[in-house]
Amino acid sequence: MNPRNPEPRSDSSHVESIRNILGLLLAGFVGTLNVLGLKSHELTTVLRNETGFANLVAMLLLAALVSAVGSVLIRRRHGVNSWTAAGILALVLATVPFTTVVALTIPAGARTWSWRAGLVLSCVLAAAGLALLVRGASRRPGRRVPWQSVLLACSAVLCSSATYTAVRLESKSQLDTTRPQMSAAVAHTGGAGVITMTVSASKLRKKERVGVLVRGFPRGGDRGCKPSEYMATCVIKACPPRINKCAHLFSGTLDPDSSGVIDKQVVSTVFPPDKYELLDLRATICEQLDTRGAEQCRYGHKEASLLVEVTLPSLPVQTAGRTSGPG
Repeated sequence: MNPRNPEPRSDSSHVESIRNILGLLLAGFVGTLNVLGLKSHELTTVLRNETGFANLVAMLLLAALVSAVGSVLIRRRHGVNSWTAAGILALVLATVPFTTVVALTIPAGARTWSWRAGLVLSCVLAAAGLALLVRGASRRPGRRVPWQSVLLACSAVLCSSATYTAVRLESKSQLDTTRPQMSAAVAHTGGAGVITMTVSASKLRKKERVGVLVRGFPRGGDRGCKPSEYMATCVIKACPPRINKCAHLFSGTLDPDSSGVIDKQVVSTVFPPDKYELLDLRATICEQLDTRGAEQCRYGHKEASLLVEVTLPSLPVQTAGRTSGPG
């Protein structure tokens, strides 16, 4: 065998190398998600709610795997101009801030300056990469970098980008789908009515809270709801916003614990059942605003609502007459 022309590696060694590098990449990707606490049901929720961004993560991971396989299949003596290698790596690096910060924005999770910084950094890296590619194409072949090193570096960057994008995507899905839960029961004590609500919420941020509102619809009023319509329509039409059609009975706020959880907190208020035939109950998340650290929030569309029918308590039937005692 000629020592200057070493025998190429066998097919089995190629397969073994591909298997090892793919195993390392996939293990790193899945292991990072597990360490961060992403469970299988949360990932299925992301796939259901954020299909487009989930496809983006899959494409990044696929590109990383293809690049890794290519680094194994290509021969070591094949190289590329150092300027071209730097340009390719810069273009790949430009995808990291663009996919993780610019394209995938978390509601109220990042300030405007961070989004702009990510966009500027992505554009600068892309422009630098194109300039390096042009310079590498116009210069004579000089120092060459092995294609294996370039592809391995690109594979590592793409795998890291896919991992961080998956983490941010799961956070975005949680924030978009977070809703409070509420149940209620009406009881009568003497001549008064008592409405008891149980409110729960989870995954709230440190500046967020849940506001509770109880309004009463007067007896004999026009509900504005046809018998054939859904109850949700009745809730909207019975007590429309910004119209003093319903009486304010109770309002308050519930703060989460350090884990962002409100665990079945009970709220009760007394009302006269003979004056109201409907109770409009609402639990709304006051969402965090990006106001440079100010403790401000805004009540948005993340709410739970109930429309409770109030029945008058039945009075005991009294029989007129005279009781006769022992004569």
